[in-house]
Amino acid sequence: MVLSKITNEELAEKYDAARMIKLGIYPDIWQDQEALYYFLAYFMEIQTFYSTAAENNEAIITGII
Repeated sequence: MVLSKITNEELAEKYDAARMIKLGIYPDIWQDQEALYYFLAYFMEIQTFYSTAAENNEAIITGII
């Protein structure tokens, strides 16, 4: 699936707070009612960031520590 093609509706439909908690996904906020909105807001920022880089023919290096 292409990142830029994922809609908020699709993401919200697949969102599973219980699974995020079970898997220990950072940050530890998934039990909060507002967590989905937090998640969607940052997802939109990530979409914009990657789209802008692609439009400018730039590379992105990501590290998870």
